[in-house]
Amino acid sequence: MYRPKSGSKTGQRRDAQYRKTRRRKQIKQAERDRRKRQREKQQSTAAGRYAQRSRAFQDRFGRLGGTIHAAAWLAHNNIAHPLLGIAPCETTIRIHDVTAQWLNLMPHPVQSPMPAITRRRDWLLHNCVSHPLMGILPRRAGFDWHDETAERMNIEGWV
Repeated sequence: MYRPKSGSKTGQRRDAQYRKTRRRKQIKQAERDRRKRQREKQQSTAAGRYAQRSRAFQDRFGRLGGTIHAAAWLAHNNIAHPLLGIAPCETTIRIHDVTAQWLNLMPHPVQSPMPAITRRRDWLLHNCVSHPLMGILPRRAGFDWHDETAERMNIEGWV
């Protein structure tokens, strides 16, 4: 096999081409990583989940997607969460799980654990005030307050 001398023009061109290709791959990978971090960040907030679900309903149901999403959104936030907040038991958890399954377009049933409520006031505020407010007015301030009350509530697996 012929190998040009390290100082030759052919070897320099090959090295330059290798560096360009490598740099392009690094840039593409950095862009993929940036998009992935952005998606993960959106999914970790109420506002991000709302936007993602809304798009999923539009994609799946077409023109009726917005209406169906609104119905699922209201059922989950304005019926299931207040019931769960007032009386956390197997029945209200099941109602919550059914509406969550519908809202998230999940093909299989969800089974949430019984919450270990240590801060009853924060639990009530989150489920009986924050969720219904967010359900009626899905706006940035409501989403942010929801995320804040979820943090204060501090119950593993419950948002």
